[in-house]
Amino acid sequence: MPRRALAISLLFCLACGGASGSRDTTPSSVEVAPVTEAELPAALRRYHGLSESSAERTALRRALLIYASEKNDSIIGARDYEALIAHLGWMTDLLLPADFNGTLEAQALEPVALAIIEQGSPRGDESGVLSALRILRSLEAASEEAEPSTYNTEYSDLSLWGREVRENLDTDFDRVSSLLEVWTAHAAMSPAPDVLANLLSLHLARVDAAEGSFSDSPQAMFRTGMLRQQVLRVAPFDVAGVFLRHGDVEGAINALQRLGNREPAPQIVAALEAAQSGSNGSAEALLELVEVYREARPAVARGTCRYGLRAFRGDPRFPQCLARIAAARTRLLEAAGWYRASVEIADGAVAVYDEAIVELARFLSAGAFRRQPEAIAQLAAMAEEILTEREQRWPEGALPVERYQFDFVVGTAQMYAGNVGEAETRLQQSLDAQQTGAALMQLGLLQERLGRPEDAVGHYQSALDLSRATGPEAGYQRAQVLHRIADAQSAISPSEAGNIYQQARRGVAASIQEAEELEGTEEIARFLAQAHALDGVLQERLGEDGSESFNKAFETFGRAQELYATALSTLATSTEDVSRGENVLRMAQRQVNLDEEWRVYFALWVKLLAARAGQPVDAEVNALLRSGRAGDGWSGALARHGLGELDSAALLEQASDPGERSEAQFYSGVRALSEGEVERAKSFFEACIGENMVSFFEHEMAQQMLRQLESQE
Repeated sequence: MPRRALAISLLFCLACGGASGSRDTTPSSVEVAPVTEAELPAALRRYHGLSESSAERTALRRALLIYASEKNDSIIGARDYEALIAHLGWMTDLLLPADFNGTLEAQALEPVALAIIEQGSPRGDESGVLSALRILRSLEAASEEAEPSTYNTEYSDLSLWGREVRENLDTDFDRVSSLLEVWTAHAAMSPAPDVLANLLSLHLARVDAAEGSFSDSPQAMFRTGMLRQQVLRVAPFDVAGVFLRHGDVEGAINALQRLGNREPAPQIVAALEAAQSGSNGSAEALLELVEVYREARPAVARGTCRYGLRAFRGDPRFPQCLARIAAARTRLLEAAGWYRASVEIADGAVAVYDEAIVELARFLSAGAFRRQPEAIAQLAAMAEEILTEREQRWPEGALPVERYQFDFVVGTAQMYAGNVGEAETRLQQSLDAQQTGAALMQLGLLQERLGRPEDAVGHYQSALDLSRATGPEAGYQRAQVLHRIADAQSAISPSEAGNIYQQARRGVAASIQEAEELEGTEEIARFLAQAHALDGVLQERLGEDGSESFNKAFETFGRAQELYATALSTLATSTEDVSRGENVLRMAQRQVNLDEEWRVYFALWVKLLAARAGQPVDAEVNALLRSGRAGDGWSGALARHGLGELDSAALLEQASDPGERSEAQFYSGVRALSEGEVERAKSFFEACIGENMVSFFEHEMAQQMLRQLESQE
């Protein structure tokens, strides 16, 4: 394509689109109370369902932005640029393109935009700074006090610079593609009409560049040619998606008309026109578009769902589709709220209830809220309401999740959150309705961790009696139950526990032998690794060296992080050979992509081992803690404490929930032990157990440490 034609198509229309617009001076007749943290999810759901012309929407948008502005000082002061960008994105996600033609909330947006310019400019974050300038430009246009065109000039200059700096790229296709990346991110954060118009121009220019790639050099043509067909194939989706992302169906239709016959898109055009028509098939057409985008471009699917939410307020499928999109992004509380909203308008649609129940049960069982007892309580209550309503409305129909299954899931989730009373009640209710090995094991584990070993042994034994597994799984499952019985029994009669550990080892050996005779699939490899790891734990419990078994587990399926966590947490309380823990830590770093948080925990577990042995750790362990100490989060505080830069009182002060308090108490106990203060260490370990975070590694290790220290008296 000739360079001149490309340059024309890249004119960014900075003077068009009416982005500055006229200020909306019509006072809102609706008063909205300030939004609180507890009310936020419901307020957001209500907001996205209100029509663009609604006075309530304007008032609620202001309340939401004021709520967000209360976090401005802390986020800006932390100088965490990624958090700053995310904060701006949260606020501008409330805005539709038309909102840029009215009055925006300067109190919320201006400080964040200025901070992004200050922090983002040295970083070269072109899209972030463009977005900040575009927001300031709208605020400036709406202000009667500001000097005209201050930010408009800076915005135009940066836009022009972005084109000029890419002039040295090899081909028109490369130049446009590079700009597209910047402007896609820019439009996501500040979807003003002129920004979307410029983004559309870039998409059209890339289509032209792909079609004209035959005029490039042979090398460039070969490179572009591999992408050419893909670009042309997805062009209609990209072009329509510019506007659908922000719920603008008419804009998407107009954009496809500008694409013309270069890349035909009759099906998309037909679906958009049907969605806009208001006919009986409009909602179905919109939902078809959502499915087109849902996996590849979830942000576009979400914007389309939001349009449907506003246009078809009585249709439960639109909050349902927003729930699915949120769930796919692991925003589980948001998804749960949308499922609740879908059920509220589902009048007779049992399938909507069933999906909501199944998904909420899945969220609870996913373990994503282990540190959030309030979130678990909220999810459980929501799921219970829907389940009860489903039972009452359709008493004859089979439930998608039986009551005993639901109680088991809720009980397990409450156990993760440290709500041990509710957990025990739910697990017992599940067993009263249906005896299952899983519920027996979970209740036994809860009782064991609560210091009731006799009760735990009884439930473990019942689970053993119920076992019906066959093949290699039979010996492994039996060994798992025997392991738990022996652990509980060790608090009652340590000598008897040894015999049970030996029985468990025989079960593991049998399962390993059978599994090794099967075809070597990934599933078998993972099973064998788990079996070898369990054998290593059993050996350590017997006072033997389980290193060979742990190493076999790592060799068999070395990328499973949980294997290293099992080995290290066991070695931390069973051996005094520090080098064995250090070796596991090195293998974990070589074979698993550990995030910073887990590096810190693994290093601290090796430090526990060293504290017990009265020995120093390898320099590599402290190097891991030094690399993690800069983090602003909890793991950074733990790393600084592990290095001696933060005392135990300060660590406890920083703990913000039961999980963090439990860990703070435990690692304070480790520090006290390393300093030879045994009684103080015991008090910290007891405090750790008292937080009732029974599913945490630290809780189990604290129990093991107390038994050891008490046996030494």
